[in-house]
Amino acid sequence: MNVMLDIETLGTRDNTAILSIGGAAFNTETVEDSFYATISIADNFRHDRSVDADALEWWLKQPDESIQPLFDSDTRVEFQQALRLLSVYITKHVRRRTDTVWANGVMFDLNILRNAFNMIGLRVPWHYRQECCMRSLRRLEPFPGVISWSDLCLQFRTTEQWYTPHHAGADAMAQAKYVQQWQKLAGDKS
Repeated sequence: MNVMLDIETLGTRDNTAILSIGGAAFNTETVEDSFYATISIADNFRHDRSVDADALEWWLKQPDESIQPLFDSDTRVEFQQALRLLSVYITKHVRRRTDTVWANGVMFDLNILRNAFNMIGLRVPWHYRQECCMRSLRRLEPFPGVISWSDLCLQFRTTEQWYTPHHAGADAMAQAKYVQQWQKLAGDKS
């Protein structure tokens, strides 16, 4: 099984504030389960998470459909609770040594999540050998039989109601579907 993780943040440092966390558990054919949680900025501050002014300005320029879900009280949980729920989600799907945790840049998403898990004293729910980077696949574009990441996002924006750019849950789902193309091409059965 594979799990794709995506986060939306207020910066790029390892201790940056995490606004939302998305996950998509998938195999070569289907996305089997999803995860989504938002965390209030105030709760991030209570856990000494940092905010970068440039990132805050960037968010203020984003469309309402990207910003509004970040403030949805139905998906908002406390910082520690979000990480505990994420740990349970990952542990449910990543059980074997051959299972994989993906991100569109493991040095960003996974480092920030690792820092957050360590900050609250929670074991990181994956082994570093299970980490894979979607960005590495993107560097291989163009590649026969693979729809480019930018074209795939454009396709999702026009045909899929669930896709909203910069929504951690939607981005994790889209990124999982991108990786599935490569897995099918490689004959991967995971």
